[in-house]
Amino acid sequence: MRNRIGMFAGLLVLSAATIGCYEQPAPAYPQQPPPQPMAPQPMAPQPVPNAPEVMGPPPTYVPPQPMGVVKDVYGRPPFHAGSPLGYWIWVDPSGTWHLRSTTGSIAHVFTGRVIATRGGVISSLRPKFMRPGFDGMSAAPRLVNFTFRSPDPIHGFTFRSTSGCVRFELFIDGRAIPRVHLGASGVRAEGSFFERCQ
Repeated sequence: MRNRIGMFAGLLVLSAATIGCYEQPAPAYPQQPPPQPMAPQPMAPQPVPNAPEVMGPPPTYVPPQPMGVVKDVYGRPPFHAGSPLGYWIWVDPSGTWHLRSTTGSIAHVFTGRVIATRGGVISSLRPKFMRPGFDGMSAAPRLVNFTFRSPDPIHGFTFRSTSGCVRFELFIDGRAIPRVHLGASGVRAEGSFFERCQ
C-alpha cells in the first residue's frame, strides 16, 4: 500500500514538471529584416579554352634581292692562237656566248661544264675548232659538258642561254686553275667557278 502511494506521488510530480515545461513562454528573438536582393556584379571576361590567339597584322614580307650582276663579258677578248694557257669567254651583240681555250706552248686537257641558270636552257650549241676523236661535248637542256684533248692551240664552242645567265665550272688538267678571261678587256674572273648574266 505504501509503495503504491509513493508511485502515485511520483507520477504527480513528473506530470507537474512536464506541464510546467510546456507552459514556459518561448524566448523572444529580435526580428531580422528580410534579405535584400543583391545587385548583379559585372563579371570579368573569362578566356575561352582553345580559342585561337588573336595576332596583329603580319610583318611586311621583303623578298630576297637578286644577286648583283657583273656585266664584264661583252666583246671578244684580245687572244689568238699563241696566247698563254687559259679560257676566254665573251658575249657578242646577238646574245651568243663564246667559250675558247688556248693551250699555250704545250698541250693540255680542258674539261668543264656550262650551266644555264635562273630557269634558262641551253640552245644553239655549235662546236668551234674541235677535232673529232680528241674533243667532245655532251649536252642536256640546261648544261653542256666538254673535253678538249687535241694539241690544237684553240678549242671551243658557242651557245645561247634563254635566261641570259650562265654558270661556268672550268678545269685545266683536272685542276681548278683560275685562268679565265672575260670580255673585251680580258679581265680575270674571280675563279674557275662563277656565274655571269648578259
